[in-house]
Amino acid sequence: MSPTPLAAEPTEQLGDRVNLRAVLRAATADLHAHIDRAMPLARSAPTLADYLAHLLLLRDWLGALGQSMTGLNGLADEQAAVLADAEQAAALIGHTVPAPRDAAGAEQAALRALDNGAHADAARLGVRYVIEGSHLGGKVLRRRWGERLAPHPLGYLGGGAPDRWPAFLNELAAARSPDERAAACAGAVLAFQLLQRLADAAAPAAHESRA
Repeated sequence: MSPTPLAAEPTEQLGDRVNLRAVLRAATADLHAHIDRAMPLARSAPTLADYLAHLLLLRDWLGALGQSMTGLNGLADEQAAVLADAEQAAALIGHTVPAPRDAAGAEQAALRALDNGAHADAARLGVRYVIEGSHLGGKVLRRRWGERLAPHPLGYLGGGAPDRWPAFLNELAAARSPDERAAACAGAVLAFQLLQRLADAAAPAAHESRA
């Protein structure tokens, strides 16, 4: 799956600096909307089995990102938090946590190329934009489904420290060259595409487990 063509950069500015957040949002808007509909917790009445499937999908995605790119800040903590929630959800419904799925694919090769490229830091920033954005969505899901999925505390959906997103926005606000912005967008697009492929592959198995 090749990256989608990047949208023209928005004209929104932060002083004399292009707003990288707006650029990333424009480049990934369609992919973001698609994955929001594809995730297990997008069901109208999700169960703890759906939450477990959601976590396992994130586990496999984060693992694939870690295999593809070095230096993704906080990735080990992300993986540990996902696994802890998955084990708790599995215990509550009498399941075991299965082994990770093989996530090898074209997106990983493209991410490795970015990781070895001239603007690797910017590409990693784009990948982190997808990870950090998923936490914002997670907080919404926690408010929406917390009561339904109790007694699981849905800890991973809590999103971590309150200043996490503002701190990341400060990173995005730094001045970037056009090539750096392009690398950040490519990283974000590939991260979304990888998650979408894993979600599509997991969907049949999740349907069978609920049948």
